[in-house]
Amino acid sequence: MKKKIVVVLVAPIAGGKGVVSNNFAKRGFATFSLSDHLRKECKKRKLKPKTETLRIIGNGLRKKYGASVLAKKTSILIDKTKAEMTVVDGIRNPNELLYFQQKYHTYVLGIKSSFGIRFQRHLNYRKRKSIQKEFLRFQKINSAESGINQGAHGLQINACLNLVDEIINNEDDMKSLEKQIDEIIKKLQTQN
Repeated sequence: MKKKIVVVLVAPIAGGKGVVSNNFAKRGFATFSLSDHLRKECKKRKLKPKTETLRIIGNGLRKKYGASVLAKKTSILIDKTKAEMTVVDGIRNPNELLYFQQKYHTYVLGIKSSFGIRFQRHLNYRKRKSIQKEFLRFQKINSAESGINQGAHGLQINACLNLVDEIINNEDDMKSLEKQIDEIIKKLQTQN
């Protein structure tokens, strides 16, 4: 029996994980996000699912149940789907990657774009007026996600980016991004 193919997306804040995940979904991939578990936990605790709250809850769950807890919860959903190919976004700790690599035929895809482009996307998405205040907030989130002062159970996106199989550039237009995704899918189909 063939192992399921799981494409794992790694990117910093506003790097384009959602856009890339949606593009894979349009091509028949089942899609999951580790952050969905954190949003459910926020709802259960009657908290608003703000970025900082999600980070605190995620770090707490990883510390209490192990650094791969969110990957394990997501793998239950992956195993239930009939799709042979799945994409997972929201990977923020190397142990999450390692868990998927041990269980599935995993292809780790890093998404890169410059800090300036990511900040502009963040502003557009959040529709904020105070650029200076939002810049400081974005910088703080970016630093935390990078692994600065996070510890072993915290966010470690830079460490995850060091473990990718391939990097795609998300600096250009959608057509360029879709072309890169199509090439990756062709590669995956020949490997399986």
